Amino acid sequence: MLAFGVFAILSCLVAVPKHVRVKIIRAHERTNSIAAAAKSVGVSYNTAKRWVERSNTELGLDEIRKGGRPRILTEESELKAMEGLINPKLDGAAHVALELFHSQVTPRKVSKQTVIRAGYRAAKRTDTKLRVVRGRPMKKLSDDVKKKRLEFAQLHLNTDWGHVVYTDRKRFQFKYPGEKVKPVFWSKDGQRQQVAVASHPCSVNVYHGLTRFGTTDPHIVAGTSKHKNIYMNKQGKPSKNITAAEYQDVLKKTLLPSSHAVFSNHGIQFWVFQQDNDPTHRNAGNIIQEWCQSSNSRPSLLQDWPPHSPDLNPIENMWAWAQAHVNKMGCKTFLQFKAAVIQTLKEVPKEMCANLVDSMRERMKKVVELGGDRLKY
Repeated sequence: MLAFGVFAILSCLVAVPKHVRVKIIRAHERTNSIAAAAKSVGVSYNTAKRWVERSNTELGLDEIRKGGRPRILTEESELKAMEGLINPKLDGAAHVALELFHSQVTPRKVSKQTVIRAGYRAAKRTDTKLRVVRGRPMKKLSDDVKKKRLEFAQLHLNTDWGHVVYTDRKRFQFKYPGEKVKPVFWSKDGQRQQVAVASHPCSVNVYHGLTRFGTTDPHIVAGTSKHKNIYMNKQGKPSKNITAAEYQDVLKKTLLPSSHAVFSNHGIQFWVFQQDNDPTHRNAGNIIQEWCQSSNSRPSLLQDWPPHSPDLNPIENMWAWAQAHVNKMGCKTFLQFKAAVIQTLKEVPKEMCANLVDSMRERMKKVVELGGDRLKY
């Protein structure tokens, strides 16, 4: 008897699922007895009585089938919740909940979970893809930069990108001495990958070139740890970073002759040299013209490369692959790390090179579609 009394109390306090409500009504229709219906379904007499009485009111059985509490947010307010979540001026779901209350969209301050669920429902109704994005925000492109990117893309929609060498400089940091760091780490729930991380990591600063047929030789420059530098800065001291004079030597000794070797092996005499807008690159056009006079190759400089456009350069994707590849090796010393960087850059899969360069035509189309805005590459 005591157990039945406790059950009766609990059944009155706990929300009754909609399928149980329907069973109560059906059982009462068969037996015409509230007590018999309660016993048949396994609920208290008071619970059965409450739902039988409701079925005889204007609510009817259809209303009884509905479960849960009424939503505090209407479809219109759910749309405002979604707009608040994607508003960069509002600081997360809790802030959105506060704004909805202050603007009298909701009668009280709801939880951030309620805001998130409402936002997802509104996104589903409006066919909007809503997702959480973590990490540092990207640099916002100015209207002037977007215009230059758009003009560049429109000019090169039909360019043969297979005759271009894409060049760039990358600083590889020896962050994880002796630790193999994989891009993906599987673990049990609650566990995280923990490795030793250098507070002041050594680095390898290197120039490299990417073509559809493979890569150029890498060229280590100033900014590399334990690297003897003969190039001076404006104060007459050995420079700690790349200078215009050193970049000229990078062109003459490595990037130009190495690119020529790659293209000539495929019967290509006329090719294009791409570089970004680093101030040290300003004299590249003259260096390329001088180099042409001493070789049977005919490269030209790709003009008007837009600023702030690493997403347009396929070599950036290669850098990410190379960094992850080296991190997985778990080099114990900096000398091993430096050798691993150079070896990795020499062994970039040719299939990857071809796929990255072949993506250029699609990148140009996408820039035009986005009005010059940033891509997801």
